[in-house]
Amino acid sequence: MAIAACSAVGCGKTNDAAPQATRLCTPNNYVYCRCEDRSEGTKLCSADGMSFDVCKCDGQQPPDPDGGFTEIDASTSDPDAGDAGAPNDTACIGKLFLLGGNAGGLYAASYKGSGKFTVVSKSGSGASLLGAPAIVPLASGGFSAVYRDATSALYVTTFAGTFGTPVRIGVVTASDAPSLAAAGASLHMLYRGGDGLHYHATFANGAWDDGTAAVTSSSVHSFGPSSPAAVVPAGDVLTIAYAGADQMLYRQTFATTWTAAVAQAGATISTVRPQLIALEGGASDLLVVYASAVDFKLHSVARDAGTKSWSAPLLVDANAYTADPVSLAPMKGGRAMLIYRGGNSKPYYSVYDPVANAAAPWSVLAELVTAANPTVVSSPGVAMGACGEDAVAVFAQDNGAVAVQRFIAGTWTPPAAVPGLLNFTDVGVAEHL
Repeated sequence: MAIAACSAVGCGKTNDAAPQATRLCTPNNYVYCRCEDRSEGTKLCSADGMSFDVCKCDGQQPPDPDGGFTEIDASTSDPDAGDAGAPNDTACIGKLFLLGGNAGGLYAASYKGSGKFTVVSKSGSGASLLGAPAIVPLASGGFSAVYRDATSALYVTTFAGTFGTPVRIGVVTASDAPSLAAAGASLHMLYRGGDGLHYHATFANGAWDDGTAAVTSSSVHSFGPSSPAAVVPAGDVLTIAYAGADQMLYRQTFATTWTAAVAQAGATISTVRPQLIALEGGASDLLVVYASAVDFKLHSVARDAGTKSWSAPLLVDANAYTADPVSLAPMKGGRAMLIYRGGNSKPYYSVYDPVANAAAPWSVLAELVTAANPTVVSSPGVAMGACGEDAVAVFAQDNGAVAVQRFIAGTWTPPAAVPGLLNFTDVGVAEHL
């Protein structure tokens, strides 16, 4: 078990002859602990930071000395278990970021080296999660994430060495999870309002607007059963893809105004939000994956990088179908990683590689965890790798654990659970390139 943990996020070697005294926790600070009935309690860190008091499970949370945040020094591994497949600790510190939680809590985790994460929980406004968060690396360093809380309000939080307090965007509410796209110092959030219409919020000049600008097409509101997927390709403009009310896949772009909505020929789409990414190199620059309205099987369309024309719909795999949003991330060389939760609540993946096989670019569907595929409570998250791997994935299991995996040289490492992250309903991941 320790070896699996190391291969997923990396472990440092220790010198048994000269062990180093390492602070276990923040002195005189309370952290969350797990009670025997799996409810949350609290325990006090000692003044020297080397031990904890007993876990208190009386339901009385003490005042939080850190503005609602609690630091947990979470290790994924046995430090003596080796470093097979581990990232370079120095290069990866602060670059791997997780955000997740449930209706009762919000947690963020940042990789700190030697197989460990710093896990931070939040209490108060915005401290809940309903649907997968959308996370992007920032050009200035760090990460920004938007999400819907348990009241359907939209919040933004950041990580840039420290975790920022969640801030509500306007007074708007959303009917499902939002999307987020970065364009230099600007950010674009797309969401579906409670009225079924699509809206666009923008972060520019250091502040978010109120999120009430509608996505329009010839003065007609854009609308559909889910939020649009969004991306800003390098040197290009904001592009969105969404399911229309007529069950067709639509695309639009935005520079200063929205272009007319264009339906993708032959692409009938379910009510589940499609996924849209910018590819890294290769003949195509954009890729959309969506579930068919007919049988929920997954299909894709790609945009030619030169002509900007879109391909005909392509079946991913005859056995690839889902009723959940999928996760999609670019990889080097024009490839992409697709992960989704199947009808049996287990995760599967396929690699898009048009260079290896232009006629059939999707690899044969496979289990995310070979021969031990877990049951997951929501779609796994996936991001482009930046620490020696091609992609990194995170998922929340039905046994309460949250695990990380890395895709290296065509193979997924064994999953490694991240202590301090428990009983999530949704979780997302990002890495800083």
